Amino acid sequence: MIPVIGTAVMENPHWVERLYKSIDYPVDNFIIFNNNGKGEITQELEALRNIEHKFVNKLTICHLPANLGVSCVWNLIIKSYVNAPYWIIVNDDVAFTDGLLEEMYTAAQQDVGLVFLSFNVFLD
Repeated sequence: MIPVIGTAVMENPHWVERLYKSIDYPVDNFIIFNNNGKGEITQELEALRNIEHKFVNKLTICHLPANLGVSCVWNLIIKSYVNAPYWIIVNDDVAFTDGLLEEMYTAAQQDVGLVFLSFNVFLD
């Protein structure tokens, strides 16, 4: 099981929903930091709690009072689960392709310091 997947969102919760629904491998904790700070996307993010997800054990949504910046949120993801063996931190506008999370899990079981994925994908 992947211990933590985390993301920050500031403007468009549609992409976060797509990200959440793309999870196809067991995840213990999926954490979203709402970096909007204006209450503009709070309801849409909270609606994610109504989506049953067979691969996500726990969904946490944290609404920040202001935009703290993405690097701060990356640190908050790590600090929220400081004892996790590793974290998968992703942009809010990505989606996992079928089987990618299992590959990431397998890679994380090796003695590596960092797994970095980079794709050049063009969508219609």
